[in-house]
Amino acid sequence: MNFLRLWCVALFICALAVFAPLFPARAEGTFIAAPNRTDFVHDPARGLIYISSGSQILRYRIADKTFLPPFEIGKTVRQLDLAPDGSFLIGATPNSALDGKVGFAHVDLNGGIVSDKWFAPGG
Repeated sequence: MNFLRLWCVALFICALAVFAPLFPARAEGTFIAAPNRTDFVHDPARGLIYISSGSQILRYRIADKTFLPPFEIGKTVRQLDLAPDGSFLIGATPNSALDGKVGFAHVDLNGGIVSDKWFAPGG
C-alpha cells in the first residue's frame, strides 16, 4: 500500500515537471504606486481604494486608474477601516496617545471632513 502511494506521488511530481512549462503562471492586475503605504481598504460603492501613506489617505479611482486629491490627516496614519455603511473611514494614528487615550482620524466620506477622535482603552 505504501509503495503504491509513493509511486502515485512520484508520478504526479513527474507530470507536473513535464506539463507545468506549458501553462506558465502570470500575474495580472494593476500596481498602485503609493509611497510609504501601510494599509488600504476598498470602497465598492464609490469605486475607490483608500491607501494610508504617511500623513495622508490617498484616494485611487479604480475605473480610470487615477488618484484623486488625498485627505490630509496631519499625522501618520497606519491601519484603515471603512464603516459598514460606507459613510466614514477610520485611520489609526499611532504614537498619538494623550493622557492614555488612543487617537484615530475620522473621515466623513460624504462631506470630506477630517476630524480627530479619541478614546480610552478599556473605558
